[in-house]
Amino acid sequence: MRRQLRVYEGWALAVAVLVALAATVQGQSTPVKLTPDQAKNHAGEYATVEGRVFGVHTTRSNTTFLNFGAPFPRNTFLAVVFSSDAGKFQDLSRLDGATVQVIGVIKLYQGKPEIVLKSASQLRVLRGAN
Repeated sequence: MRRQLRVYEGWALAVAVLVALAATVQGQSTPVKLTPDQAKNHAGEYATVEGRVFGVHTTRSNTTFLNFGAPFPRNTFLAVVFSSDAGKFQDLSRLDGATVQVIGVIKLYQGKPEIVLKSASQLRVLRGAN
């Protein structure tokens, strides 16, 4: 009887873990929509940040930064594409002045919120540059 009770407890725990995992995954499939200014208050969250790109800068090492909210250094949010993923994106410089959405986990880097883009599916162009 005790053994059977332990088996039931084990199954109940497994079901509870699966339900919690499903809720987490489901929560990530519908990210909250934020402005670039709101992103700083949502570090660690999976979100969509929508705004106008105020400059695109690619470094010598081929890391690309998309500035939101204002031109660098007054920008309030960044989308970052590291050189290892640059080939997955088409001409990011064309996004200067465009309104876009970036989707991912918001991280703080030196106090500024950013989303690192690893896949082109994390970037949606809503309106092209004027």
